[in-house]
Amino acid sequence: MTMPLPSNLNKMLLMTVLLCVGCAAAQDAPKATKDEPVAEPHKIVTDEDAASERLLPFCIVLADQYRAAHRLDESIALYEQLHAAHPNNFDVIIGRAKTLRALGRTADAMAEYNKVINLTRAPYTEAYWRAWLCRLELVDKQCDELAKTDPHAACRKGKTDIYLAVRRLELAELDKPLPKDVSAGLWRLKVKYRDCDPGPEPAKSRP
Repeated sequence: MTMPLPSNLNKMLLMTVLLCVGCAAAQDAPKATKDEPVAEPHKIVTDEDAASERLLPFCIVLADQYRAAHRLDESIALYEQLHAAHPNNFDVIIGRAKTLRALGRTADAMAEYNKVINLTRAPYTEAYWRAWLCRLELVDKQCDELAKTDPHAACRKGKTDIYLAVRRLELAELDKPLPKDVSAGLWRLKVKYRDCDPGPEPAKSRP
């Protein structure tokens, strides 16, 4: 005989399923304009639920589905609840950072990724490698933006801040293989900047 799920867990599972189904529709939904009021996110997860270790994985999935459905206010509100209850949980920190990035708060997202990296000691966990990949992807975006105005500086930044970082990571001892998506992401960044040669500094014109 199977035991019935507790009501709060049922609630989160139902919301997660509904959000998963609604993600595809949300991709085509019209975006709110700046003049439209933003509704206060509904607090579907209580603080007691957020503090529960047993419900934490479901809360994270729910927050991630909010982000996937472009409901960023609800995603960050839930992640703030989870972060208050689990400030050193790496899955919470990384998920929160991804939502911060989606909100355009790049510096805050970078600080969260750095927190995971700095707090991790060998043997390195999957969260450590994911934090590194997310961090380097942020730097990659910065290089792409910089390349629009200064390709030389963008190449130099990519070479030093991304390519060399991946090379150093490759020297780390692994107790198990990296997740395929993390390995592929790091390889893509390494290849992108491997042959990037900034060359000599461009001559500066006299004033």
